[in-house]
Amino acid sequence: VKALAVGNPLVKERVETANELSRLLTLQRKAIETYFALEKDLTELPGKMERQRNLIRKCQEDAVFMQQTFAVQDKELRKQIRKTIYDAVCANCLATKETILMTYQGFQIVLPTNMSKEKPYVWLQRQGRYYVELGDSEVGCLIRLDNALEGLPVHLEKLEKNLTEMEQREVALQVELQKEENFTDQITACKEKLAKIDKKLGVDKK
Repeated sequence: VKALAVGNPLVKERVETANELSRLLTLQRKAIETYFALEKDLTELPGKMERQRNLIRKCQEDAVFMQQTFAVQDKELRKQIRKTIYDAVCANCLATKETILMTYQGFQIVLPTNMSKEKPYVWLQRQGRYYVELGDSEVGCLIRLDNALEGLPVHLEKLEKNLTEMEQREVALQVELQKEENFTDQITACKEKLAKIDKKLGVDKK
């Protein structure tokens, strides 16, 4: 306090140095946290990419199967199918166990667990598994199922795009990890400077 009162420049320098040390320690901590987060992402990516390749392979098989076997049913049959699906979905709200309802166009229609009445949906399942939101009308539910099946090639493109993005992410992470920001030298220099100032001020603890 006395030193500050007489305007000792060493005190001002010590405050500035201590603030700089605090800033550097914060940067170092954040750099370490970022490094480990990036390293974790990089470690997990190969498994994610392998799962993505499996999804792509299954979707490719399903898209080919659909294109080869998709058949247009007569009006009366479609009416029966859509009523069966709609009634089953309405009765399935908050079910605790999945149920295979029927096979449609070679794909299983699976009633999900914990489905809310406000957002009815089913899974279409063959090699892959595809989410289909149904809406709130009996007529619309079958149309949405058809759209999902006919849209498998588009879904496949999205899966392939996601895989490409993962591969690019892997390269970017490898580059980023090589940079590895390090403030150790600056922190050491700052601590040494602080110790010298403290010694001059007569407040060093040695």
